[in-house]
Amino acid sequence: GTFYQFMPPFLKTYLHFNDDKLSLYIGMISFWLLIGSSIGIKWLQRFFNTPNILITSLFALTFGYTIILFALCGDNAYNETLFWLSAIPIAMVDVISFVCISTYYSNVVPRSAQGSVMGFCLIIRSLAWGASSVLGGFFISLSPFLLFFIAFLFLALTLLMIYHPYGQ
Repeated sequence: GTFYQFMPPFLKTYLHFNDDKLSLYIGMISFWLLIGSSIGIKWLQRFFNTPNILITSLFALTFGYTIILFALCGDNAYNETLFWLSAIPIAMVDVISFVCISTYYSNVVPRSAQGSVMGFCLIIRSLAWGASSVLGGFFISLSPFLLFFIAFLFLALTLLMIYHPYGQ
């Protein structure tokens, strides 16, 4: 959630996006969320099972955040094209990861409890969105780089936990 709430003020403040360009960026994110949740997940299910889709999604998400880190550093500093490109894997695989995690929630409980589990999942997601808006504002006041680095770090740690023998 932080990416979607953080990027508009970041792009407006640091890349000086006007309202038209910002609306186009948000629309592009919405488009890739739609593609990921409809065509993307169906296509991946033809080739992979849910755990492999989730792992692949986490790698793609890490790739998207890596593009952002490159866009913030060195000669590429604040390269607008890289920010546009990074939104594609982040938006697509974020929604695919959410579908996979929701599938896990649904599969671990009996049918009679699935509504409760999914309701709980939506409550947690809403709380996370609320907290992420506050944290996003806090982190952008400290450094725009910090939030992207933390996202990248958490994704890398998640992948390490998955591949560590204890995470399997």
